[in-house]
Amino acid sequence: MIVFGHNNFHIKSFTASELNIPQEEGGNEISFEVRQRYAHIFWIPFFPIGKIWGMRRAGDSNLYQMPEEIKTLIKTQMGGVGTPWYSYSIFILLMAAGAIYFLNDLQKEQRWEDRFYDRQAENNLLIEYPTTGDCYILDRYEESGKRYGSDRIILKVKEYNEDKIQFVSMYEDLYTDIEYPDRNNYHKLFEVAELKNFNPTYIDKEDLKMALKQEYDEYSDAVELLPLKGYFRLEKIDRKELVIP
Repeated sequence: MIVFGHNNFHIKSFTASELNIPQEEGGNEISFEVRQRYAHIFWIPFFPIGKIWGMRRAGDSNLYQMPEEIKTLIKTQMGGVGTPWYSYSIFILLMAAGAIYFLNDLQKEQRWEDRFYDRQAENNLLIEYPTTGDCYILDRYEESGKRYGSDRIILKVKEYNEDKIQFVSMYEDLYTDIEYPDRNNYHKLFEVAELKNFNPTYIDKEDLKMALKQEYDEYSDAVELLPLKGYFRLEKIDRKELVIP
C-alpha cells in the first residue's frame, strides 16, 4: 500500500522587531512564520508545492494569514525564504541508492576481475607443474575466431616432462565425482569415435597456456593445440584434492 499525501514543516520565523514593525502597547507579541508545503510518499518529502506565509500571537496556537505587505517586506528586505533542499528528499534518496548500487556493482565487477586473474595464475601453475590425473576441460571450434558451436573435450594427464604434457581421453567413470552444471551434455562426447580412440598425445605447455583466456574484459580466440585437430579454448583445469587418511 502506497501512502501519499501532503504536509508542511517550519522553515523560518521573524519577530516584529526584526522586521521593524511596531508592536501595539499591551498587545500579545506577534511572530511571522514561513512554512514549506510538500507532497510525500510514505511520509518522505517528494516535491515542494508552495509555501505558507502565516503569523502567530503569543499564547495562541493558531496560524493566521500573513498580510501581503509583510510578505513583500520579507521577500525584499530579508532576502526572501528559499525552498529547503530536503523538500526533495525522495530524489536525494533515489540518487543515493543509485550511487550505492553503482559503487557496489563496480566493487562486484572488481571482485570478479580479481578472481579471474587469480584463477588464471592458478591455471598457469597447474600447467607448469602438472600431476597425473589432472583433468583439462576444453572447448573445440572449427575456426579460431568462432564463439559458438563448440564441442567439449575432456582430457586426462597421463605423463609429463619439462615442456610437454601427455593426455589420454577421459571417460565418464573418471569424472563421476567432479561437479558440473549439466553432466548430461558430457555423455555426448563419448559417442564420437575419435574421442573414444584418442591416442596418448603430447601437447606443449606454452600452447596450453595460450589456450587460456588472457584478459578479463577481452575475448580470446581459440588456438591450435597440435597434434589435435581444430582450435581450442581451455576453460578449466580440475585437480583432485589429496585426501590424507
